Amino acid sequence: MAARVTRQQAREAAIKSFMSSFDRLIPAVLSNPLKGAKFIDWENQVEQMAQAVLPTVLEQRAMLE
Repeated sequence: MAARVTRQQAREAAIKSFMSSFDRLIPAVLSNPLKGAKFIDWENQVEQMAQAVLPTVLEQRAMLE
């Protein structure tokens, strides 16, 4: 079966998903404040990021088969 996306398209979709979540975690714009004051806050933010990004990565990987 032919891949439904190219490897480059899959990488771009995964990177786009990651960067969108990462920008919420650590905004590139210095005027946007960082959120959270404790380590547990940061852990929770990273967990939310993983929950947002991992399904996209798995979906893109599956579409390469």
